[in-house]
Amino acid sequence: NMACICVRVLNNVARLDLPFLQSFLNDEMHLEFGQILSLLMSFCGSHSDVTSASASASLGSIVENVHDGPLDSLSAIFGVRDLLHELLLLAGYVCIENSLAFEFFQSGKIRSPLQRMCALPIAYFTHPRLKAILLATIVAACYDNEGGRAMVEQELSIDLLRDFLADEQRALSPCALGDASIVEATPLHPKWLRSNRIPASIVL
Repeated sequence: NMACICVRVLNNVARLDLPFLQSFLNDEMHLEFGQILSLLMSFCGSHSDVTSASASASLGSIVENVHDGPLDSLSAIFGVRDLLHELLLLAGYVCIENSLAFEFFQSGKIRSPLQRMCALPIAYFTHPRLKAILLATIVAACYDNEGGRAMVEQELSIDLLRDFLADEQRALSPCALGDASIVEATPLHPKWLRSNRIPASIVL
C-alpha cells in the first residue's frame, strides 16, 4: 500500500543520511510527523485481528514475510504487518540521539505512539524476530531521554530492554557466529538487526 511505500522510502533515506532526515523532520515537519505517526500507529492497532495473529499457529508464516520485496497476493494481513514494521523502524531512526524526538512520541489524543508500541501483542515481546523489530525502537526512544524512559517504565520493565540488549550483544560475539540457533533467531533482513539501527554503545 502507498503508506507503507512512503514510510519505506523514509527508512531508505535514514540509512543513507540519518542526520539529514532528522534535521528535516525536526525543522520542517515537527508537529506533523508526530501526528502522522500517531495516526498510522492507531490504524495498525485498530486491526487487532491482524496484529493479534502473531499469537496464532500462522506466526511462522507471518514473520517470514518481514522483507523488502513487494507484498504477496495474500496480503491485506501482510500489508498492515509491513506498515507496522516499517513504522517501528522509522520511529527508531528518528528518535536515536535526537533531543526533539520525545515530542514526536507523545503525540496522540488517547495513546501516544510510544504507548501503542508498548501495547503491541505479546509475540512482539517473546518471539525473537518480532522482539528485534520492536525493542530496538523502544530502546532508542529511552536512550538519553528521561521523558521517553518514564513513559516506557509505566508500560514495561526496563529489565526487558536490558535483557534484549544483552542477548543481542551475545549474538554478536565471536563464539556465537557459528551458532545456528542464533542465526535462526535473527530477522531475515540486516535492516532489522539492532546493530544496524542503534549504536553498540547504548546501555540502559
